[in-house]
Amino acid sequence: MLSALVEMANKPEYSGSYTYPCLSGGDAEVTAAIDDEEFPYRVTGMWEIEIDECQLGYSDVTIEVGYFAFTSNNVAEAETETRRFEAAVEAWFRWARLPDNRRFRCDRGLTDISGVFEAGLDEPYTGSLDGLFCEEAVEIPVSSFPGNWTF
Repeated sequence: MLSALVEMANKPEYSGSYTYPCLSGGDAEVTAAIDDEEFPYRVTGMWEIEIDECQLGYSDVTIEVGYFAFTSNNVAEAETETRRFEAAVEAWFRWARLPDNRRFRCDRGLTDISGVFEAGLDEPYTGSLDGLFCEEAVEIPVSSFPGNWTF
C-alpha cells in the first residue's frame, strides 16, 4: 500500500491538483506544492493525497477514506559542496478488507516515517527512510521518495 502511494505522489511534476484513478476503482486526489529558491538553492515540496474508496488492485483492500502527506526539503550548500535532504510522511486512513468486509483504521499517531540524508552536489542520496506505517516497520528507499531532486 505504501509503495503505491509513493508512486502516486511521484506522478505530478508541477504544483497543482491532480485526480488519479485507483487500479480497481475509486480515485485519489494529489495536491502538489513545489517551491524552489535560487539561494541557498532550496527546493521544498509537499504532496497531499486524499483518497475516496480507492481499490489499489493488488489485494482485497479498499481504502475507504484517507489522507497522506509526503514532505521534503532539499538544500544545496555551494560553499561546502554538499546537499541535505529531509523527508517525512504523515498519514491517517480507514480501510476495509474483502470478502469479510472487516474494517481497520490507522490514526495519525500510528505512522512515523522520516529521514535526513547528506550527499555531495553531484552524488545521489543513498539509504532509506525508516519508521512505522500503521505500527508496522517500513523502509522507503530515498531514491523513490517524492522530491528527491538534483540541482
